Amino acid sequence: MDIQEALSVKDLLHFGNGNGGVCLAKRLIESFLHLRRKRFAKIILGLNEPLNLRPQRLKIYISDFGKCLRMSYLPWWRVGVGAAEGARLKKSGAKGSVRRATPHDAGRLYFAQPEWRPFWELCEALEMPINFHIGASEGDINWSGSVPYDTWPGDVKISLGGAAIFRGQLRWMVNLLVSDVPERYPNLNFVSVESGVGWIPFLLDAPDYQCGETAPEHLAHLSMKPSEYFRRQFYGCFWFESKTLAPAVEHIGPDRIMFETDIPHPTCLYPHSVERVREAIGQMAPEVQKKILQDNAAELYGIKV
Repeated sequence: MDIQEALSVKDLLHFGNGNGGVCLAKRLIESFLHLRRKRFAKIILGLNEPLNLRPQRLKIYISDFGKCLRMSYLPWWRVGVGAAEGARLKKSGAKGSVRRATPHDAGRLYFAQPEWRPFWELCEALEMPINFHIGASEGDINWSGSVPYDTWPGDVKISLGGAAIFRGQLRWMVNLLVSDVPERYPNLNFVSVESGVGWIPFLLDAPDYQCGETAPEHLAHLSMKPSEYFRRQFYGCFWFESKTLAPAVEHIGPDRIMFETDIPHPTCLYPHSVERVREAIGQMAPEVQKKILQDNAAELYGIKV
């Protein structure tokens, strides 16, 4: 079953409106086809079933996506257009904005430049968190892809590139933390999505120390250290971590960490999500577990529980 075959199922168009439904279905199908060798993909796509039943299996699964919360992917190439679209999508129920992490890779403005202020102001006023997903720029993809040796087989290259790509998040994070954006917009939240949390404590210590030693004049116009802005306005998400999780929770704070399963990507926790997260947080206090599994996300995205 390829993408075009799946898209020929007319019922898929009911998920969304017109081409929007097709695009969303196409994106989901591409993700599932990427997992062809995984048990999860075989179940979702029905790869062990007769060919004529597979589109129905996919239709049932996609119909379940109506239970998902909306996130808006806003234009990053024109700040004014992105702000207007954010306001429109908020009215339609969007809970946050997914952003390109480094628009300057494509010759656009840096986030610290004042031209972005109307966008930050709007998102703060609408209570729309800004979500940065790993690999959301050519720079991150190109760098992580260059990490593995060319002599490694394909599966090793994917594994090492996938491990390295987490570090791409520090590009937007450290720059925002030393900019005046968190200072100007104290109620605007930022989320590092699908990138883990074990590396964040070191990252927060580094700009505090490095800027304190070599750029104290730059920090003088800010009322807080970079790490303090993170603990007030930034979030991290984890899924597979266990040994590095408890120290991260202690350093960052339990209010700034959320759990994810990473479905439908190759390294998702399916079908052992519950067992893995129980192992990771089972020794933490019940109130901390509740924050990580539910309360933080509910408060951040305005979800009634």
